[in-house]
Parts: sequence; structure tokens; C-alpha cells
Amino acid sequence: MGKVLKGVAIAAAFVALAYATGGLSVVAAGTAGAATVAGVTFTTTFLGGMLISMGAAALLTGISQQFLGAKIPKTQLSRLNVSLDPSTPRKVVFGTTAMPLDLRYHESSGTDQEYVDYIIAVAAHKVASITEIWFEEKQAWTLAGGVTGTYSGYLTVAVRTEGTAGNYISINGGTKWGSSRRLTGCAYLHLRIKRTGNDKKAESPLVGGLPSRVTVIGDGAPLYDPRKDSTVPGGSGSHRATDQSTWGAYTNADDTDNPALQLLWWMLGWEINGKLSVGCGIPYNRIDMASFITAANICDENVTLATGGTQKRYRTSGTASDSDDRSDIINNLLISMNGTLRDNGGKLTVTAMKNDLADYVLTFNENDMYGEFDWQQTRGLTENYNIVRGRYVDPSSNSLYQMVDYPEIGFAAPDGIERVMSVDLPYVEDGRRAQRIAKQVLQRNQYRGMFSTTFSAKALGCQVGDIVRVSLETLGWSNKLFRVVSQEIRFDGQVPMALIEENAAIYAWDADDVAPITPTAPTIYNPLNSPFILGIDVAGTTADWSGVIDDNGDKPDDNATRNVNRGEWSGSSVAYIVGDFVQRDGSSYSAIVAHTSTSVNGPPGANWALLASQGVDGAPGADGPPGADGTPAITGYLTSEAVQLFAYANGGVVSYSPATGSFKIFSGNTDVSSSFSLSTLSNPQTLTVGYVGRTYSVTAGFDDNEDTASLTIRATGSGTYTGVTIDKVFSLSKAKGGYEIVSTLPTTNLFEGRVVFFTTDDKLYRYTGAAWTTAVPAADISGTLADAQIAAVAAAKVTGTLSDSQLAAISAAKVTGQIVGTQITDGAISTAKLAANSVTSNEIAANTITAADIAASTITATQIAAATITGANIAAGTIAAGNIAANTITASQIAANTITAGQIASNAITADEIAAGAVTAAKISVTELSAITATIGTLRTATTGARLEIASNQIRVYDSSNVLRVRLGIW
Repeated sequence: MGKVLKGVAIAAAFVALAYATGGLSVVAAGTAGAATVAGVTFTTTFLGGMLISMGAAALLTGISQQFLGAKIPKTQLSRLNVSLDPSTPRKVVFGTTAMPLDLRYHESSGTDQEYVDYIIAVAAHKVASITEIWFEEKQAWTLAGGVTGTYSGYLTVAVRTEGTAGNYISINGGTKWGSSRRLTGCAYLHLRIKRTGNDKKAESPLVGGLPSRVTVIGDGAPLYDPRKDSTVPGGSGSHRATDQSTWGAYTNADDTDNPALQLLWWMLGWEINGKLSVGCGIPYNRIDMASFITAANICDENVTLATGGTQKRYRTSGTASDSDDRSDIINNLLISMNGTLRDNGGKLTVTAMKNDLADYVLTFNENDMYGEFDWQQTRGLTENYNIVRGRYVDPSSNSLYQMVDYPEIGFAAPDGIERVMSVDLPYVEDGRRAQRIAKQVLQRNQYRGMFSTTFSAKALGCQVGDIVRVSLETLGWSNKLFRVVSQEIRFDGQVPMALIEENAAIYAWDADDVAPITPTAPTIYNPLNSPFILGIDVAGTTADWSGVIDDNGDKPDDNATRNVNRGEWSGSSVAYIVGDFVQRDGSSYSAIVAHTSTSVNGPPGANWALLASQGVDGAPGADGPPGADGTPAITGYLTSEAVQLFAYANGGVVSYSPATGSFKIFSGNTDVSSSFSLSTLSNPQTLTVGYVGRTYSVTAGFDDNEDTASLTIRATGSGTYTGVTIDKVFSLSKAKGGYEIVSTLPTTNLFEGRVVFFTTDDKLYRYTGAAWTTAVPAADISGTLADAQIAAVAAAKVTGTLSDSQLAAISAAKVTGQIVGTQITDGAISTAKLAANSVTSNEIAANTITAADIAASTITATQIAAATITGANIAAGTIAAGNIAANTITASQIAANTITAGQIASNAITADEIAAGAVTAAKISVTELSAITATIGTLRTATTGARLEIASNQIRVYDSSNVLRVRLGIW
């Protein structure tokens, strides 16, 4: 069936291949973000727990973040400096890279405090190895060779890839840092430096402590690889998603840099002592492991380089922290492998983008579309980028993991104006690989046409991320290629979708790179050339006693005491000598002066020399020792912050059972929920809410005309936590569908197929296009109706005729009113359709049952209730012998005086149809015995005693003693 489609061609900006999942819980934390492109807002939401369901939109997250600006993690920018921050977040290390440096403890010791010990944490999880340490641009230590020559004798290094109770480090006997402080589960370093020289106190290269820039290089988190897990389809090996101890053994040495595996690690998270330390903590069974196997293999594919040789398609390394938005970490990893992440049947599925355009799933044309469509083809020339520039991380010794520019990618603009897009790749550590990714981003920007409309149920055959073809005569399209980027499944079977155009040019990148810029090798500074150190060295040589003289050539007296502090000046009565100095305070000054004359002891004046006066503040002193640990932060969260309830089409909630959750409160990492009680702070929709302990439940109050509702819950502390309050918002929304509930049948907005539930008679009504009806024609009944499925069927409700195949067994109690012959197909009622004793006179209309309605041998005694059939129920000449099964009718089935000759067809009843002893005198209505013809047999007035007997050809009379007294006849 063809349709006329109206096209809306809008020149608008759209650069994204995909956008982030809306309504999808990807991770355990409740983090959300938003960005706007061309006036359209795309959101990212992370849910504990709930993935996409019917009625919600499925979206694709991925390369769009290159344009929306995924943030560079702060840790990635600050990791080359040692810092002391008591509230620093936990850190993560992916792949082989420079690690974060969090100073957790330092302690000076020795006679002149010449030794300093440092504890530096590098990750809040186990790492594979720590292999190198650099101070500024100079290598100081390697795992293989130990301390290098410059720092030999001044530096010792101890490495802990995972802190345990058995490998703790004791500093100076462990009185402050020892067995009770071991950074359990974390990776860390112990550095001990000597600030004084081995021969002279000016020779140590670490006289000022650790330098400002320190680079620690190693292999990060041991990764889980589903390709090495035999419990995963397609996997083989000992890795297990639920057992961290099995992680980290790789097929290739650089598999630790595989971005698909790093993303999987971040989604699963890392636990220490059974509690999540870093990552998202998504249950493994909510992740599509097969998709991660495919993506990891794509990342491992070799790509041909322009200079010859190959390299792996995608590799990443970097750092993150639990203070970074989890979506930013996911998006940085996705960008680095041109990847997408989506919900697929309740599981998170990853795709590393490649040229899959030949694998289209469906083909659509205008017959598959409803209503108008929207085609956003181009944007203004000023927003049409033709050059991409950015930075990547250079791991060479010349840069030591600082971000540098990769060669720009571009082409000539039609108007000759360069329009530059900036794309930084903080997790990419190779210039050629960065070029390839940037080129795909730029190419994607050239093919940004977006087509959106509502499709028929045919669109249920594709998913977000699939390739489809569209033919549309209006726009001159014939099998134009698109990728599905959003999809909504509605209850009415219609499927709104957004598609973005595709082209093979986006994926053409092999052997198209240029050599990246090589940073200039730095001029390495020798710490022994510090002016401070050189000055001390000079002072040590000029302070030779033979050269110590004053301006007159005189030497100081032996054992002379000079420069004695005499405190505050106390008047002329005190005897001062040359060299004494005192403090002298005046009305507007405070000064320290030295006595210069042996003969005058008066107040400071001509005979005193000014040594110092009150001036500006001196330089800050050295940091003091760390203070005591602060009070742990009190935090809280709702286990269910947002719940969607199913509702009928008119807004009535079907069930409130999902609208519940728990309020969790923690002091640091300790659950202290039991010390808090719950109350309602704000309830604008007047919801009915109840609290049991820390559990909250909404049971009513979400009105039919309300689509959203919210409730602010307050947790109030007691005991130790008196005065502490935490407020959290619980929100509700509706997913509407199904039928309406009404008290009056609607008279407006009527359309064929509209369904309502009528509360007056508790029935479902449907609108036929002309009227409301509840009737179901017998022709629409498939299969058979069993007795248990029927409540009460009024005879007037049956239209047409009921056939044998539509009847199972209907008991009399289920039939109201009477079924007439026109409602029963000839021969439709068989014995199997009648329950025992089910047919009584109430169910049979007068003169209703005729011989044509009764199948041969159908009615047996079990189908007829006692005294049920009367003459009024049987039409004249109806019952023939063929309608009555042998031995069927007994006296209990026939009411007195019921059957008359008019009801019995000639020769209808034979001996086979009459049970023995069934015909009694009460059942025979005749005026003379000639009506009965048969061989008489024996007739007697009694069985014993005085009696008369007629038998054969004799008449016999017996007395009371059974003695034959009279015999007549022939014998």
C-alpha cells in the first residue's frame, strides 16, 4: 500500500555516528551527562541496574563523543608529579604507561635528617608490574638493572604490585609505618633517598628531596579476557569473570593494551576484600561477552603502515580515577577504537567499528513508513570541518608520556578556508594510530546526514547499530546505506528510528599515515650543578683558617665569644661588649642591634650597628608531619533512584510493586544505615509512601493525569551521627499502554479498534467503527472451550451456530437462558460434549430437540438427569430407535406419564432399548390388554403361599401351605 510522505529537509548540524544510551543503566553509579549538537540534546545515563525495556528508546554511544568533547581524565594530566592529597580519589592504570603518583606517607630520619622515606601509591588495584622510574629526564631505576649510576648510593626502591599482610614495609622500625599500614590490595612504591653526600655534604643529587617531575612506568591492571574463558561461548582457557585471581595471563604481550579488554575491565570493576574499589561493578551476566570477543579480535587486527610493516589496529594505555565521570572513561576508550556501546536484549554490547556495509539487515521504502520524515542533510559551510588536529601521548624518552601533536589530517575546503576540528586522544600512545582514528572522525563528519521517521513493525527486525538500506523516490534514493542510531518500540507496533548515512570512505585508512613529529631530545640537567650545592662547595674551600682576616688584616682572637644575644636592651647599667646584640623596641620600630664600642654602654645609637629590623615574612617552612586521619565522610544513596511504572493508556498505574528501594548510608566504607531513620522532606504529588527501617515504598497517589512524580526522602542520624541529615530524591515515571479504564463509554475521539474497560459491568468493550460491543462471534473462537474456561454464557450472546469442534464440555450451571435449535449445528452435540446429569428440562425449550439434532447413539443414561425429559420436551415422532443407545433409558430417566404414543415413532422401541425391569405398570397407559401382545410366560398373584398362577396351558390354585388345590387346563 503506497503512502504520500512529506519530507522536511533541514540544513542542520549533525556530526555524530551515535549518541549515548538514554534510559540505560550501563554502570552501577548514577552519573549523567548531556551535550547539544545542532539543537538536539543527547544524554548519557548510568543506572544500577536497569537496562532498556519495551517502550523506552534504544540508543548508540560512541564516536559522537569526539565531537561532544569527552573530557581528558584529570589523573592523565597530573600523573607525572608526586602530590600529597589526603582526599585524593582512587586511581586506575590501563596498559603499559606512566602511573599516577599519590604520596601517602613520608618520614625524615638520621642524625641530620639526611634520609627521607616516601610511600607512593600508583593504583587502587593490583598491577602487572612496575618497571622504570625517571627523575626529570634522567632514568633513576629499572626493574632489571636497579638504581642507575647517578643515583647510586642515594636511592633505594621497593615495589609492591599488590599490598598484602605478608609483604608490608616497615620504615625505621615500623613505629609509624609498618604492619598496620600496608595499602591492602593497592600497588605502591617505597623510595628512600639520601640528601647528603657520601664524602661531602654537597654531593647528593637528591639534596632537595624528590624532584618536581617523577615518572613511574609499568603494566597496569591484569585484564579479564573472555577469549580465554572456556565458560564463554567462543572462549577457551582458565579466565573467569567472577574470579580476579585468574585474570592477567595473555596470549600476546601487548594484550594488556587492548582497549576492548580495558573497557570490559572498567565495566566489571576491581574488588578488594569483596568490595568494589574502582570501576563500574556491572554484573558479568549483563554484558554481552561474545561482542567483546569480536571487538578484541578487531583491535588485534594488523594494519598496514605507509612506511611498510604493520601494527595492531587499536591499542590504548592511560589512567583514570573514581572522581572522573565514568561515562568519560568509557567514551575515551570507545573513541580510541572507533567503538560503540549499546543495549542488546538487556545486555551491553560493544562494537569496534569497521566496514560492515555489505552486511545490511533490512531494506525499507515508503510503504514501510508512517507520516512525515525528517532529512537533515547538511550544515552551514562555516561548520563544515575540513581539518582535524589534536594531541596524543608520546611515551618516548624525549617526551616521557606528555601529550604532543599528531600530524594534522585534512583536505581542501570549497572556499579555501581552513576549518579545524580539535580531537585529543589521551589514551592513544602512537602517532600513526592517532592519525588513523582522527581521519575516520573527519570522514564521518563528511557523511552526517540524519534520516528519521516512524517505521512499521518491520523495523523490529533490526537493532541499533545495524546497517539498513532505504529507497525513497521523493529524495531520489535507491538502496542508500544507513546505520540505525536510535530506535523506540511502541505498544502500537510502530517503531520510530533515527538513521545516519554511511559510506565506505569512512573506513578507508590503511597505509595512509605520515611520520609523526619526533620531539627534540631534552638537555638533561645534572642535579649536582645546583647553585645551592656549588655555593656550599665554594664556601667549604674559602673558609680556610689561614685566609680568615678582617679588613685590617687581623685575625679573630682564639676562643673569642662574639655575637652573644643579650635579650632586650635593659639600660646603661648593663655592661655590653663588642659583638653583643640586643633587641630594641621603639614606638614605631623593632630592631636588633650589635654593640660596636668597648667604652660606651648607652642606649643603641652611634655605638651600635643595626643588624635587622622587622621586615616582610620569611619563606614558609617545610611541611610538618601528616596530621591524624580526619572523620570519614558520610555519604548516602538510594538503591532505586528512578523507577518507571507501567500504566494503562489513561494513566492509571497497573502496580506499584517496583516503587521501592533502600536508603544506604556509609561512613567512609562502613555501612551505618542502621543509625538513620527515614522521613519525607518534600512530596509535591502527595504520593502515599511508607517506611520500614531504611526501606521506602510508594503504594498510591500517582494520579492518572500525572506523568512524573518525585519524593524527597531525608535520612536523619542518631547516636554518633546525631545532627547528620542526607536528602535524596526518588522519582517516578510512567510507561503507558494497554486499554483505558472508564465509567462511561466514550462518545468522542472514536476510532475502529479502540478498547476500554467499562467499570459499570466490568467488561472489555471495543469500538467496531459504528458502535461499542463486547460480543465475540462463534466463528472467532479457535480450538475448544473447556468447562473451566466458561463462567456463564447467556444464550442471547451466542451468534451464529456452535459446531462440534468449538465445544468441549459445558456444564448446565454455566448456561444462562436457553439455547434454541438455530444456535446448534446439526449433529454438533455428541455424548462427549454433555456432562453427566447436565441436561435438565430447564435447559431444553419446548419442542426444541428433534431427531436431526441428536447423533446416533448419543444420549445415554449418564447424560440425562432423573425425571428430566417430559413430553413437553419431545416433539412428536422425534425419538427413533437409532437415537437411543442400548440399555440407555431406565425408569429414573422418564417422568411419570411422559412418553405417549405420539412421541414414539413406529417400531422405534425394541427390547434392546428397554432395560430389564424398566417398564412397570405405572409406565403403561392402556385401556385393554389387547394393546399388549406377547408370550405371557408365568403369571402369579404371589410368589408363595395362597396364590393363583397361570403358566403355559394351566391355571393352578395353592392354599396358604403351598398345597395345590385346583388345576385346570391341559396336562
